[in-house]
Amino acid sequence: MEPAQPKAPKTYSVAGTACLLTMSVAGAGLLVWWALAFHPSNKQLWMVPSGLIIFATPIFVLLALFAPNICRSFKLLSSKSPAMPSASDII
Repeated sequence: MEPAQPKAPKTYSVAGTACLLTMSVAGAGLLVWWALAFHPSNKQLWMVPSGLIIFATPIFVLLALFAPNICRSFKLLSSKSPAMPSASDII
């Protein structure tokens, strides 16, 4: 009997993605709160850069994590497509 192989960390990926999206929504909420409550008086300006950082950082992290997989998928798709004729075949 072979030892059980650990399952792929798909649940960790889903949980991590959910946490990153929650952080991004929290950053957007902070920006909306500032815009509605403090923007007319230009107070609590620290909320703007904090909200932008909290909003944008998870998006960049998600792009950095999923971009290699997407590029790999495109590379696999392009390798299965029929070969383009060379210039010598056309002439």
